[in-house]
Amino acid sequence: MRLLHTDNFNAYALKMVSNGYIVIADYAEIKNHAAELQRITVNIVQIMKHSDAMGAAFAVGVEKIKLKLTDIWRIERQLFK
Repeated sequence: MRLLHTDNFNAYALKMVSNGYIVIADYAEIKNHAAELQRITVNIVQIMKHSDAMGAAFAVGVEKIKLKLTDIWRIERQLFK
């Protein structure tokens, strides 16, 4: 019951009967990675807003950054599947 972090024997017994085992997943590392990626994304979006203000010369670079960010977030979502 310590593994399940519960003092409720009914919850523990139900989990053991239904699955035969208990899986405890620690997603802290992935959550921290996603939070850091979110901070990076916010910074990049701010840079893109400033570059948009500078004119069309940076438009190609902005589109490339948007595509890369989309790819990065797609890979991040696959981690949670």
